Amino acid sequence: MVSAISMEEHMADNYDFSKQAEDMMADAQKMAQPEHVQKLMKDGIEKTREAQDKVTSAIGDASKEFETVYATAQTATQKLSEKAVENFKTNSDAVYEYANALANCGSPTDAFEVQSNFLKQQFELLNRQTKEFFELSNEVTTNVVQSAAEAAKKTTTT
Repeated sequence: MVSAISMEEHMADNYDFSKQAEDMMADAQKMAQPEHVQKLMKDGIEKTREAQDKVTSAIGDASKEFETVYATAQTATQKLSEKAVENFKTNSDAVYEYANALANCGSPTDAFEVQSNFLKQQFELLNRQTKEFFELSNEVTTNVVQSAAEAAKKTTTT
C-alpha cells in the first residue's frame, strides 16, 4: 500500500516533469530556425523534387523506347513467320504437283524423269528460299538491333 506522503511526492514529481515538458515545448516554439538552415532545407526539398521529376520523365521515356523496340521486334517476327508460311505453302504445292505428275507417268522412264526434275527444282527452290530467309533474317535483326541501340542512346542521354 502506498502511503499518503509518497503519493503526494509522486504527484509532485509528475507535476514537475509535466511542467518542465510544457516549458521546453513553449521554448521550442519560440525558437525559430536560423534562416540559413531554412534555406538549406527548402533548397534540398526543391532539388529532391527536381530529381524526382527527372527520374519520372526518364522512366516514361525509357518505357516509350522499349515499346518502340518491342514493336520493331514484333514486326520482325511477323515477317519471318510470314516468310516461313509462304515457303511451306510453296514446298507443299510442289510436293502435290510432283505426286500428281508421278501418278500420271506411263512408264518407269517417265517416272525417273519426273523424279529427277522434281529433285532439281526442289534443290534450286531450297537454295533460293534459304538465301531469301537468310537475307530477311539479317534485315529484321539489323532493324531490331538499330532500334534497340537508338533507344539505349536516347534513354542514356536524357
